[in-house]
This record gives sequence, C-alpha cells and structure tokens, in this order.
Amino acid sequence: MRRRPVPFLSTVVGLLLLGASEGLADNGAVAHLPLLGPITVDGNLDEWERVPSISIPRAEAPPTSPTDFQVSLQAGYRPSESAVYVAIRVMDDHHLGREPPVPWMGVESASAPWEQRDHCILYLDPEHSPRGSPPLSFLACGDTQERLEFPESWGFDPRDAGVKTFDGRVLRIGTVTTYEWRIEFIDSLEAGKTLGFDLLVSDVDELGESPSVTTWGAGTNKTAGAGRLGDALLLPEETPLATLRGSVSGFDVNVPAQHSDLIRVISQRMPSSWITAPVDDSGKYQVTLPVGDYVVTPAHLLVEHNDELLRLQNGARVEVSLHAAEATTAPPLVLKLVEPPDFTVPPGLLFRFSEAHRPTINQFVDAFMDHYRVPGCSLAVIRDAKLVYAESFGIKNQYTEEPVSELTVFEAASVTKPVFAFAVQRLIERGELDLDRPLHEICSFPEISHHPWHRKVTARHCLSHSTGLPNWRKDAERVEFLHEPGTDHSYSGEGMEYLGRAVVAITGLPLEDILREEVCRPLGFDDNTFFRDSPELRDLTAFGHLEGLVQAHDTDSRVWVASSMHTEARTLSRFMIGLMKRKGMTAESYRRMFSSHTVIPDQDPPESFGLGFQIKDSPNGRVIGHGGNNGDFQCLFEFYDDHQCGFIAFANSDRGGSFIAALRDFLTEGEAN
Repeated sequence: MRRRPVPFLSTVVGLLLLGASEGLADNGAVAHLPLLGPITVDGNLDEWERVPSISIPRAEAPPTSPTDFQVSLQAGYRPSESAVYVAIRVMDDHHLGREPPVPWMGVESASAPWEQRDHCILYLDPEHSPRGSPPLSFLACGDTQERLEFPESWGFDPRDAGVKTFDGRVLRIGTVTTYEWRIEFIDSLEAGKTLGFDLLVSDVDELGESPSVTTWGAGTNKTAGAGRLGDALLLPEETPLATLRGSVSGFDVNVPAQHSDLIRVISQRMPSSWITAPVDDSGKYQVTLPVGDYVVTPAHLLVEHNDELLRLQNGARVEVSLHAAEATTAPPLVLKLVEPPDFTVPPGLLFRFSEAHRPTINQFVDAFMDHYRVPGCSLAVIRDAKLVYAESFGIKNQYTEEPVSELTVFEAASVTKPVFAFAVQRLIERGELDLDRPLHEICSFPEISHHPWHRKVTARHCLSHSTGLPNWRKDAERVEFLHEPGTDHSYSGEGMEYLGRAVVAITGLPLEDILREEVCRPLGFDDNTFFRDSPELRDLTAFGHLEGLVQAHDTDSRVWVASSMHTEARTLSRFMIGLMKRKGMTAESYRRMFSSHTVIPDQDPPESFGLGFQIKDSPNGRVIGHGGNNGDFQCLFEFYDDHQCGFIAFANSDRGGSFIAALRDFLTEGEAN
C-alpha cells in the first residue's frame, strides 16, 4: 500500500521529479555480456577467470571490516543454448544462509524467512520493451533457488515473459559465497540484443538485524514497476567496443542547464536493441558500445523545470557511427519545447455547462492527455448539484493497452480523507465521539506515546491537520512530533490513521463497515467504491504509471482511512452532490465541517483546512475539496459551494497533476494556464 498522499487544491503539489526517485524507470546502468565457452553451474567459478567483471557499487551501509560484503559480478551468454549465465562472488565475514532451524521471533522451531538471511536476487526482462515489459526475479538463498512470485498484479502474468528454465547454485567456502545462475530463454539470443538485467545482494550479519543491500543498477524495489532494471547488451563475437560521447543542449537559451536526465541509444542495425545512459548536470553523457551505427534520442519527452512539467518535441535525434578504438563525439542533441495545446473558451464553462460543451471538453482532455502523456482519465462535471458530464478516457495499462471503461476505478489516494471525515462528523453529531476529547483516552497510539504531547491530540487536530505529526513516518516503531498539537499546520496521514483507530475502538466495527454505513450508502456511492483489496478491485482498477511505464498493483487487504479508496468520477460525484445538498447531517455539522480550523501557510490566495476538507476563496466564491497524490495516481475533487458546481478528475500517472491543473484552469478560467 502506498502511503504518500499529499493535498492540493489551488496548486497541484507533490509531483515526483522525473528521474529523481529511487527505483524509477530506466536506471541507466549498462553491462556488456560476452560470448561464453561451456559453463557448469556448480558454484565453482574457475571457468569464469577470463570473463570481465561488471562494476558493482559497494553497499551504502558501512562494512564491519575491509573484507566484509564485497561483491563482484560477471555475466555472459551462450547463443547455442539461448542461455545467459551469471556469477556473483561475495566476500562476507558473517554469512546467514538457509541453515537448519534457528530461533526466529522467539519461536525455536522456526527458520528465518529468506528476507532475513543472506541472499541474492537476479532480475531479468527478456522482452525489454520501451513500453515497459514485466521483470522476472530469481532467488538464491542457501539450498533454495526459485523463481519469486510477488503478490503485486501486473494485469498480465510475468511468468510468461520468455524464460524456459533456470538453474542456480550457492557455494560457501571460507568467507566467500558464490552464486551462479543459468537462465534459458524460449526465444533465441541474437548477438546485439539487449535485455533488462539487474541484481540485488543482501547481507545479514546477525539474525533479526536489518540487512546491508547492494544492487547493480540504482534502486531496490525492482519488481514494483516496469523499466526499473539496467540494460545488458549481448556482445557480438569479436566486435570491438568504442566510446560514444555527446551532449544534450538546453531547450531555452535562458535555461542553459535544462536537459533530459537520460538519453536512449538505439542500434540502427537492430532497432529493438537499445540502452539508456545518464546525462550529467552539465548535459554530457558517455557510454561504451560495440562499433556500429546508432541513433541518440531523449529517453523521456517530459522534463521538470521550476515545478513545471514541460513537453519536449517529438523527433529530437542525432545519428552517429562508432569505429574501433576511437572515442566518437556525437553532434549535440538539441531539445525543443512543445507549447501546450491552444484551447480558449469564455471563462466559467464549469458554471454554464450545457450538452453543447461536451465535445469541447472531450477535445481538451484528449489533447492535454497526449501533451502530458497521461494514459487514462476519469472525469465528471456537476452543475446545479446534478451530474451533467461523465466520461472515461485512454488506457488502463500502457503495456497491455487495455482501455479505460466507465467502470474502471482509480486510486483516490488522499481523497479518501474527506470521505472518512464525513463518517467522523456523523459520529460526532450522534454524540459517540467528542471532537476535542484527547484520543489517548479512547485508544493508545504506541508510536507517539514516548512524547508528552501525545496526550493533547484530538479528533479536531487530526481532521484539520494540526496534530504536529508528519505526513508519514520514517521509523516503523516511533513517530516524532513536528510541533505541539493545535499550534500550527502539518499535513498528516498519520494523524488520520490514529483517528481511524479511535473510531474503531468507539464503534467496535471494522473501518470498511463504518465507511460504507456512515458515508457510502447514505450518499449513494457504495457501488464501484472499494477500500481494500479484492479480486473485483484488481479486475476493475487502472494501473499507475511512472514516467510512462506501468506499475504493479499493490492493493492492501487493510483499510487506510487516509489513502486506500478506489473509485471513479461518476460514482464519486454522488458524494459531491450529497455534500452540496447537505445530505446525511444537520446544517450545524456541515457548518462546522466546512469552517476554517487551520490556516495553511504561504498560500496565495489563502487556504485552510476545515474538518477533513481543504477550503479557499476564489473569484467564483468558496471552493471546497481535496486532492490526492499516490505518485503514479493523481486526482482532484473540488466544488464551488455558492454555485453548486464542481468537477472530479482521476489520472493514472505521475504526470496527472499537471494535466488536472490545466483542466481546472480551463473549466473555470477558460484557458489552461
């Protein structure tokens, strides 16, 4: 379950910077795999003596001695067998393998799981598709060698991704552990082909301690999304290597340092063969490749600048020929910007919507989804407290290209919070919960009990984001206060989850039952709304995308009142309409819920939090709503209370925030600013 939601109303915040987050697409590592002679997979690496090593970084955690946790990597291929071979040598003073049963978590007869022992995971993506193909993972831990099956859903079966058989061995001699693999592919391995390839080695010195981990390419969560592996190039026999150097020029003379963070180098002889390489801060790149003819392009068509997402022009490329024993400098790769599509209508379309405006909105959505490379969208418009427009656009999954339907649901992220807040208001109205009673009197929150301020936290603080707790914890066992409760604004998912515990303690009911009985059913949006994992949810939900590549589902069996709702715009419109019509509660409860309780600093125009809802004034009157950002899903729920008009938008992409901000400006101001 992702726990990264942040609010947005006047501005869409929290966008992941392209190329800046650990484990995101295209990690830029490149390996050259030579042709191999016969290899016996037995853990003895004598046959590897003449195979070049592949550089691998040291673990971030400091070693206990100069000989502790040093890792070397070698790999190659045998086309006659359609097989890749990999050899890893780990020098390690302390080794915990899959040994006889040892005490674990106080149970004498239990063996520690492989995650808590020394192990190695090999990752492969045989298809290596630019659209984002599924990674496979293979585990070696002591006597266990197996293909890992992760609980995440890809919308397709990664086990069908091209591997025929695999074999692995682990050998421990003295302070050296060797891992050796043979992976046989269904299709032939042609010289010059590229594969997705990566490695993780974990070292545990004592049972129960956190492991030290090293990977070949950047990032550790390599099966959570497509494109997170490095690139392995199968070297043609007796083909010399050459160095390619180049630069990426800025797209604006006033911003000379702006450039794409990665370039893609594509073989002209075999266009399906490509690698990515990093671009440094000065706009330069360097990569070693077999001699031949190549095309260099930007790896991404979107870049960040001053918190703005900018689109690059299609077709930027340079051609270059590499020759033996030479370093070749490619012509500069010149990037040019594409202006957003030009859509201008009289201001206030949201407030005067008629059926005649439907084609205009559809055209706008299609054009801006393309501009920001957003795969899918669900959009609803409400006028006079009635649903007047509901449409679905695009695709659920960039890899499978399955279309979004009107039943496709999206992660609602932090838009879950106002739904939960409504349930809390109903409990307060019935006298079951006191808004200002310290929550520690109802139930404990051990993670904050070390600090005396934990006795001051109330439901009001949780709903108005003034608990002093961070958005999400960094330590699983301990959460630190940022300030005294009630003295300042600090957006906090942790505070919402604490209140969720208190509500369960008061009612004696599961959270999902509370949400459905107190909110979804009274306001009529119980169908096609989900709060936790189920087969139906996995079938209906769209897939998130980071940098245009599909991410695996990680739906949780637990309900998170801060972030776990899944729904779509048409269904959620009934919640918005219920709020507009003041259904389900007294006028006094609504007044309290929509009153300002905490001012959000540094906002122009000023913004504040009511009880679970974000509030601001605008030229069109008071705006009430909430945004959601799970990284690969973004959404916005916003209505103009004086006009009984509003809109709801969901997008299954990290680029969705820029798209939704443009959509909001278009609906309210007549143009996308």
